[in-house]
Amino acid sequence: MLPQILPSVTNPYLGAFFLGLTYGLTYCTFACAPYLVAYIGGAQKGLVRGIHATLIFGLGRITTYALLGGLAGILGGLLYSYDLKRYAGIAFGVVIIVIGIGIFVKRRSLTCGNMDRDKLWPVSRHLPHNIDVGAFAMGTALGLMPCAPLVAVLLYSAALFSPLQSAVLASLFGLGTMVSPLLLVGGLSGWLSGLIRDETPDYRGWMSGICGGILILMGASMAWGCL
Repeated sequence: MLPQILPSVTNPYLGAFFLGLTYGLTYCTFACAPYLVAYIGGAQKGLVRGIHATLIFGLGRITTYALLGGLAGILGGLLYSYDLKRYAGIAFGVVIIVIGIGIFVKRRSLTCGNMDRDKLWPVSRHLPHNIDVGAFAMGTALGLMPCAPLVAVLLYSAALFSPLQSAVLASLFGLGTMVSPLLLVGGLSGWLSGLIRDETPDYRGWMSGICGGILILMGASMAWGCL
């Protein structure tokens, strides 16, 4: 299947990466940007932390892709039943709702222009400081809804490769999607929200509340659409 999609690439691992790169430069950015912009804007992270959150979001997707790749090598086509896609959409919607509620409810915990992550995500106090729990959870949940190119990679690998090799192919696809304008979107969102946070501190709570509400609505729409 990969040879038909990328006929000039003979190495399946390079093919998976370049397919992810191509997809990341196009549809993937538009599909993921609304969630990331609302999350980064609500948390008011600033430029550097906005890019960092985008990378952690991508890492979450790669983690899920690797797991799906391994399962594809074991289960094959059974992994892509309609019910699984439906439940994955519901799960993603629920995760987005929880993240949105966390930002909305804790919007008042902004101190010195930064969201207290231990108050926002209590579990994060037990994790390394550079782990953005919300971004990672969002990326992991979104990865449960594989796009058409990823499904092509997984079906191809399920037929010809071992579970470990399938996981590697899926991970390379995810790595390719990370090299995308989404990093720019995350950075700009962080910069703009940080500017608002620093220049208009009286509106920090309002901004977080609005962004949290948007996440709740998007998550509810996704979950409802899959019911």
